[in-house]
Amino acid sequence: MFTSADPDYFIAHVDVTRIKEYREEAAKLTGEPSIALLFRHLSASRLVTIAQIEGRVRGAGSEFVLACDMRFAARESAMFGQPEPGLGVIPGGAGSNTWRASWAAPGRSRSC
Repeated sequence: MFTSADPDYFIAHVDVTRIKEYREEAAKLTGEPSIALLFRHLSASRLVTIAQIEGRVRGAGSEFVLACDMRFAARESAMFGQPEPGLGVIPGGAGSNTWRASWAAPGRSRSC
């Protein structure tokens, strides 16, 4: 289960000054310097992954929670966003591609 110690943020995005470091870490785990591939490995894992979401989750954070098997969001505080499309940038972790299929497909969305 993935949770955050900060009640205002689950994963707000990435520190853009550390992208090279993130890619190096992803390469150690997946063999490729791709954060998106790391998320695909997470979604294909035999382990059950659960995101308990409180606070803001956007960008790479959204892509991370979409890779989890289950997501539980607090009604009072969870806020989701994918800022890249609004800036004319394609999200690197495929967040805009998987958002609708994962969250809004008929019969998949549930209120807890």
